[in-house]
Amino acid sequence: MIISHKYKLIFIHIYKNAGTFVTKILKKLDKNIVNVDGHITAKNAKKKYPELWNSYTKICIVRNSWDWQISLFSYIKGLPSHYQHNIVKNMNITEYLEWRKTDLHQQIEFLLDDNNICLIDNILSFENLNINIINFFKDKYNMDIKPYIPRKKINSSKRNNDYKSYYNEANQKILAEIHQPDIEYFKFKF
Repeated sequence: MIISHKYKLIFIHIYKNAGTFVTKILKKLDKNIVNVDGHITAKNAKKKYPELWNSYTKICIVRNSWDWQISLFSYIKGLPSHYQHNIVKNMNITEYLEWRKTDLHQQIEFLLDDNNICLIDNILSFENLNINIINFFKDKYNMDIKPYIPRKKINSSKRNNDYKSYYNEANQKILAEIHQPDIEYFKFKF
């Protein structure tokens, strides 16, 4: 989670959803941002920081589930120091998705409370990230942040950019089943 007191902004960082990108932008806008609690959920952040939660704007980025899992799969495989690397390193995508069923998180877990109420004020789409974040800052703070947008990908997984190329009909359906809550909530399409 990133906090900017200058902009009264809380960024809930869902892993592999452009958190490093957003952090880099925020650091250019506010040298005093605070990075706390890693990938904390909105529900837990609200409990831990109630005074900030009630007066700050909360944002996050969500990513198409099929793309999200390919990014995570590639990241884990490519990073020997990742705590799940030895589990995943020799798997193909279908094996990974079958294994993922045993250790799965939904993106909505980061956004919703126990009553399924969204705690985030602005949900930005990874697929349209540049324009979404530019528009957010323009609308909320009347700021043009285009000069602060990084020109190249940051912390990106080493993989083919087209996530669809990793899937066949069978494993596409596996992903649709395991991420059905996210796919329905955010209306993701393959």
